[in-house]
Amino acid sequence: MDELSKEVKGVSKEITEVKASITAGSKPTYAETVSSSPISNTTPNIKANMLSPEEKHKLEREKKDRALYEITLTMRDATAETKQTLKSDKRDDIKAAFQKFINERSPHDKPIIQAINTLGDTTLKLHFRSKEEAAKIRSLNVNWSQAYDGVKTHNPQFGIIVHGVPTAETEGEIEHLIRQWEEQNDVYGNLKITKITPL
Repeated sequence: MDELSKEVKGVSKEITEVKASITAGSKPTYAETVSSSPISNTTPNIKANMLSPEEKHKLEREKKDRALYEITLTMRDATAETKQTLKSDKRDDIKAAFQKFINERSPHDKPIIQAINTLGDTTLKLHFRSKEEAAKIRSLNVNWSQAYDGVKTHNPQFGIIVHGVPTAETEGEIEHLIRQWEEQNDVYGNLKITKITPL
């Protein structure tokens, strides 16, 4: 009986050693690695905040470099028909229509659209082969609405919070307030205020 007990203990010990060696030699799967990562359970904003200043600077620089190859258009004021057309047509057909429009405006030096992509329901990006081609299109100051009704160059908007302004100041005469502030800021180069919203 003692011998049998010793054999069972020996086999048990060997099984334990084999399990340990298998576990030590195996690599975790991608899913196991991601799920055990402390970053995986954080939101995208927290992930972005975890970047070092150098990494943030690099991402910003890359974003600015990419923007030099692109023309951003907005469909915000486009007709319902135009929006539906741009949503339902094949991307190659939309690209061809924009390329034809560009060729008509610049017959000798034709900037070539490499790709088109949409951002949400209101923004289109035209990607060109070079910074120079995108700059050429910007210099032509074309009316994109002639290609697709209501489409125009996207001008970014920026929000500014002004503290200490009584909400009574913004009630009733918003248009007058906008004109007054635009006149005061005219020294900065024709800044346009699109709307004022009390917080």
